[in-house]
Amino acid sequence: GVAISLFLGFYNNASYERWWEARKLWGTQITYVRGLVRFLLGTLEGGAGWDDGGPSDEESRAAASPEALAAARERNWRAHIAVLAIAQTHALRLQLRPCCDSDADTDASG
Repeated sequence: GVAISLFLGFYNNASYERWWEARKLWGTQITYVRGLVRFLLGTLEGGAGWDDGGPSDEESRAAASPEALAAARERNWRAHIAVLAIAQTHALRLQLRPCCDSDADTDASG
């Protein structure tokens, strides 16, 4: 009885420590991404602000010329990097905690 209670107490403490460390790392990730997005969209020279991701009027007019389109998109590089940073955070979240267990369903049936 005593040996099992000591083992379970140690196991519970180690599990909580792993959870807490992961929670701190996740919080740091979110904080850094928010800071990066704020910096890119608000403080750099000529801050473009947030963009819906669709083509601008300038990009639409330049669609006939690949060089002109590339130049128009290069001017909006801040928003592009911000979207990539946010996407990386969501990809990490889905990697760490998948939304569905489709692999477990196929293993059980097959």
